[in-house]
Amino acid sequence: MQDKKELTITTKSGSIVCLMLFRYSKFAPAYFVGTLFSWLQRKGFKILSKRRNHNDAEMLTETYSIAVHHIMIADKYRVDAYQNAINKAVTGKNVLDIGTGPYAFLAQMAVVANAKYTTGVEASRESYNAAIAQLNPAYLSKITIDHCYSTNKISPEENSKYDLLIHEIIGCIGSDEGSLPVVKDAKERLLTKNAQIIPHSFSTHIISVSPLQSLTLFESILSRMYMDHESIFDTEIKATGMYDVFNFPIQNAISDPNVFETFNFNSDFDLIQKNSHIFKIKKQSTDEPILFDGFVLFLELVVDEQNIINSYLQKTNWNVIYIKLLEVPREMQDGEEIHVKCEIDASNIDTKYSLTVTFSEGTILSHTWNGSNPKAIGKI
Repeated sequence: MQDKKELTITTKSGSIVCLMLFRYSKFAPAYFVGTLFSWLQRKGFKILSKRRNHNDAEMLTETYSIAVHHIMIADKYRVDAYQNAINKAVTGKNVLDIGTGPYAFLAQMAVVANAKYTTGVEASRESYNAAIAQLNPAYLSKITIDHCYSTNKISPEENSKYDLLIHEIIGCIGSDEGSLPVVKDAKERLLTKNAQIIPHSFSTHIISVSPLQSLTLFESILSRMYMDHESIFDTEIKATGMYDVFNFPIQNAISDPNVFETFNFNSDFDLIQKNSHIFKIKKQSTDEPILFDGFVLFLELVVDEQNIINSYLQKTNWNVIYIKLLEVPREMQDGEEIHVKCEIDASNIDTKYSLTVTFSEGTILSHTWNGSNPKAIGKI
């Protein structure tokens, strides 16, 4: 009973039971690195890296370090939202946790919340070994950890299918870690007809922005230490392309946001979406000219109806994606319109994206990329 109480208390504070640090040798440095990163992020320092696509979602599985997973469980917004949703939904359920990670964190959370039985699935060999090493012995009769991709898991008999799926296969762009075809496969083969899925749904929003100001030298050093940042003296954001950014300034927004993509795991969903929007530029409060150089994509994750995470407004472990389209910013007028077409093809785990931008006088810019970005926090 004491073990259950400890896990409940520590998940609410965003930490893991200290005892686990000594059950697996890599947990202690991961705890230090992840805790320091989370503290710096909460202090508001901008930390960024240029995004380099690897076009391989399976590679993503093997490049998530234990320290990255600790950053996830140190995120109070994320942990509290999942714990609240799981506590309400899990009692008496046969639970499947896809991507359970080195802490088997959500799987153990489900056991504490009185799940009938919980199966965690983990494809990374390192994370699987860590999960087995630190698993609370008190839970062994109610939990199994399988080393495989869920898409390779054999379909259970009808009376043994899972009636609750929990997962955290959610990228900074919601679909860019390949969750949609994975969940679709689980719904078809592994889950009961009326199974519930946590999280409930997600939307990725897009908003037009003015240029990101230069980093301080300290922020550039942090970006070099923690992320795939080229030089500690690289404080100016000049090159076009995509950047993973923690603490992108909210005041840089020059329009209202629109929906880039939206998917509901608990209903039927198409794996291909196309959305068109008109962004109306808003005059900023200062007398400075309105400058545009790209867009920010941010996540709104509906874990359940009462627990919603927003990566633009909250200091969560999901960073925003800054798409810098112009090396030289474009001056805009108050009320000027930008027409944008968004296309998302999630028919396989390496999601494909396309953005087409048309200005009032007819100039067209476009940007295409793939999901699966294992270098988002490449130094940890």
